Amino acid sequence: MSRPAKAQAHHPTGSRVHGAGVLREERHDPYRPIGHLEDGTTCPDCHAQVRRGAWRWVAAPDLPQVAHPEGRGRRCPACERIRVHDPAGLVTLEGDYVERHLPSLLSLVRHEAQRQTADHPMERLMTVEPIAGGGLQVSTTGLHLARALGHALERAHRGRLQTRYSPGELRVRIHWQRD
Repeated sequence: MSRPAKAQAHHPTGSRVHGAGVLREERHDPYRPIGHLEDGTTCPDCHAQVRRGAWRWVAAPDLPQVAHPEGRGRRCPACERIRVHDPAGLVTLEGDYVERHLPSLLSLVRHEAQRQTADHPMERLMTVEPIAGGGLQVSTTGLHLARALGHALERAHRGRLQTRYSPGELRVRIHWQRD
């Protein structure tokens, strides 16, 4: 028995186009630099370093800081987001439950953020603020931390979790509610 042929898109010229129909952006994160940063490039704000192409926490200064034309290190994407206050993730906690269990919820948010940030320097808390009418608004530098916070809330405190990605921009909105 023969396998059905995969549907393939065609370019207007008639040739086949690999990956057609898949939305691909040229740059996903506007705060990521174009091109490759040298190993040892250090963020002047948080002291994360580029190692093997990725920002990492460096326990010991085993790589020299790389000088750049501006004469300083390069600010990492997370520190740049914090500087201009442009969060990638917004987590909203609402409902009567939030006011009754505020210390426990704050502890969970901070613990999960510390856990994620320890392994992923670009995933950090930006702000944790009360919102009008009760509840909390948490902003993060990364999508993954926002999603991790939402899932941690759902696991530990149940409630309803909604995740919304904004089309055309790199942002996620997480809404958690429990009455």
